[in-house]
Amino acid sequence: MTKNVDIDLPQMFRENVQSLELKSDTTTLFSSSVLMQAYRELGDELRIQIFEKGDLDGAKNIFQRLFNLVEDNLKQNPWSTQLGRSYEETIRFFRVWRGSIKEMGEEGVSLAEDLAKKQATLTESMESKIIETMGNEVSRIWDVLKLAYPEFNRLRVRSRVASEDQHLITTGGYFEDPSNFGGEVAFTVVAGDNLEHYRELMHLRKTSVKVVAEMLGISPQNMSAELLRIFIFLHELGHAKDYLTNFLNTADGPNQWKTKRRQELDSLPIPGIDPSKLKLLLEKEENIPEEIQAKIRKRTMDEVMEEQEEAYRELPKEKFADSFASQSIKKYCPELLNR
Repeated sequence: MTKNVDIDLPQMFRENVQSLELKSDTTTLFSSSVLMQAYRELGDELRIQIFEKGDLDGAKNIFQRLFNLVEDNLKQNPWSTQLGRSYEETIRFFRVWRGSIKEMGEEGVSLAEDLAKKQATLTESMESKIIETMGNEVSRIWDVLKLAYPEFNRLRVRSRVASEDQHLITTGGYFEDPSNFGGEVAFTVVAGDNLEHYRELMHLRKTSVKVVAEMLGISPQNMSAELLRIFIFLHELGHAKDYLTNFLNTADGPNQWKTKRRQELDSLPIPGIDPSKLKLLLEKEENIPEEIQAKIRKRTMDEVMEEQEEAYRELPKEKFADSFASQSIKKYCPELLNR
């Protein structure tokens, strides 16, 4: 069993920034706040090394020691929200410094390229951990699909928990709006090996689960939390495939994607809101727009949700993603349908 490690980064940087040593006397994870403080202090050392001394080789050595230290620690610890934040903060640190060094011109090219590689390695490591937490089947399908669709290798995988992202309370993931990240293509999932979130979804989104079962050619009673998790993962990949195939290389692709989605949502019985957000709104029972209240007064909440769910799954974007997910399961893991 791998032992977790704790590193008092700020103290280490203050005492001897160029001879970082790993301390393994406790099992406490990195904390994001500790990392941020550490990076601020290390930044001061790097500014002196680079901009006052002009010693890029010395700076490269500091970056390498930091990279080895952080990567080893993050790899050894199990996935958690805190670990994810630590990864993100570390990736951001290398990205910010890469940008600063690129501005130096030719003399900074080599170091900037080295930092880009470190940033990419940490990103891949983080994403591998996220995928691993979702179970062996998701990991296997993800590897297979990256071979079948090489464009998936440019996708970024993010993880959040429902307590931090309200939208995830009633779903298992979503495709990111590509206009928010400078064209970066990403999707967010609920990571973790606990299937409880998906068991809850089977109760919250009964109509959606029934439709998914029909697409897979099985009885709704045979749907499992594990199968739902796999389907949702593949559904979000389907949105990514749609974007990469039909929008990425078009003029103003991100905004075209956003506009088409808005137009489709506006065609729903309750316009402009997807079922997962509608479910949240109705359960809160506050600040519900009058037009929605009028519909609820005439029908039950379950009837309103069922109508919204069924119409939503008929939207072109959703049909594309659903088709991709169901076909992928039937092609790459049909055994899941016979359990």
